[in-house]
Amino acid sequence: MKKTIISSMMLLTISMSLSLGLAQQPASALVSDPTTIDRLQDERNDLLIQESRQLRDQDDLNRQIDTLKRVNDPRNRFLLNDLSQKRDIKFNQLQQTRYDLREIEQALM
Repeated sequence: MKKTIISSMMLLTISMSLSLGLAQQPASALVSDPTTIDRLQDERNDLLIQESRQLRDQDDLNRQIDTLKRVNDPRNRFLLNDLSQKRDIKFNQLQQTRYDLREIEQALM
């Protein structure tokens, strides 16, 4: 949690600097500090692992939903709704992870 907050603050600072035009130099000059670059690369690697897990979870949920749809049992309706909601939540989390990943990759350019 603390690492996520620190990473979010770092991304916010970099994004604000770039969008407000506080620095007239390229983005790569903003993150020329080796420690910051290492942190961003570590965060990027963590996000790639997280994205992979989320994709795997989403595929698993899709398989479960497809299996339930083939069984055509009225009792499965509630379970199907539950799995569909979980899939939607996973999709939103995946989109946020991809957004965070793009932000970090832009900061590292």
